[in-house]
Amino acid sequence: MEVEEQKQKKRITGLIRALVSAALIAALIWQIDFVEIQEALASFSIWRLWAVPFLFLINMLLSVWRWKILLSQLGVKEKYKRLFKIYLIGFFWSNFLPSTIGGDGYRFLQIRAGHPGKDKEVFSSILLDRAYGFGALIFIHFLTAAFFYQIVISSQILRWVEIGLAGLFVLGALAWMQRRLLLKVRLGQWQLFQKLMHKIESVVSIVEKQSKLTVVVCLVISISSVFVGSWAWQIHYWAAGQQITLLFSVFTSTLSSIAGALPISVNGLGLIEAAQVVAMKAYQVPEEIVIVVSVSVRLMNLFITLSSALVYLYDFIFNGNRQTKNLALERYDQEN
Repeated sequence: MEVEEQKQKKRITGLIRALVSAALIAALIWQIDFVEIQEALASFSIWRLWAVPFLFLINMLLSVWRWKILLSQLGVKEKYKRLFKIYLIGFFWSNFLPSTIGGDGYRFLQIRAGHPGKDKEVFSSILLDRAYGFGALIFIHFLTAAFFYQIVISSQILRWVEIGLAGLFVLGALAWMQRRLLLKVRLGQWQLFQKLMHKIESVVSIVEKQSKLTVVVCLVISISSVFVGSWAWQIHYWAAGQQITLLFSVFTSTLSSIAGALPISVNGLGLIEAAQVVAMKAYQVPEEIVIVVSVSVRLMNLFITLSSALVYLYDFIFNGNRQTKNLALERYDQEN
């Protein structure tokens, strides 16, 4: 009965996310001029995107390196080549398959299978991997926002978005300082918040046990990854004929990545595009060009996702066991 209720909640949550994405996309479409969309498409140079797949590869190599370091620190030894394959297939799971578990679940199951009794360590490595990445996003975003202070205050929407993000950051910091008190709350509506606080506390406790060198290296890798991803966005804008500086691309791409990480839409669909429109509009970039660029980014990710699907199919055909994986996925879904 409890499992059925959980499935029902997930179906409702999935429906709400789909409605949010649909509403945001509809709002964006409502505001655009389709004649200008046609002109933006006509002037878009797809050949300028040749470097984007290489940047994706660099970003993937950096992410796998960070994950390998975290796993090693937790006593889980794996070869870089295998981790790269698992990370690449995980990207496919996160962006293509209709799963509530996604790439993180796939990574967990694949590594856990070869390291019995190391469930906590493997799960912690993935949680830390995410934490370093998101922490770098927030740090770099607020750092670059200071360089574009005039642009931020000139746009009422962007100003309130930044105030909202800063407010969430402050509330999160206050909640963390009062975590011991909050963890004692037993009200039903606080269960999700308590679960989140427990996970955050477990991450921090693990970080505190890591060597300073590991923390520094992981932070440097994470920050480098942010800049590589922002460079890819900049190239897409160049392809659309917009001379966007790398620093401003960092500011806008981190904003859209933070928005896309909010669990209120399907894979950030609608949220990422809306954040790009708000930020670029303040930079005097037409909304139609932003939409074309955002779609080109989505299509490029789809192309890369489909290429990673080939790796997944090969792995599944020659190494997979459908029944075992499904049972393991159900177990992971119930536990988390």
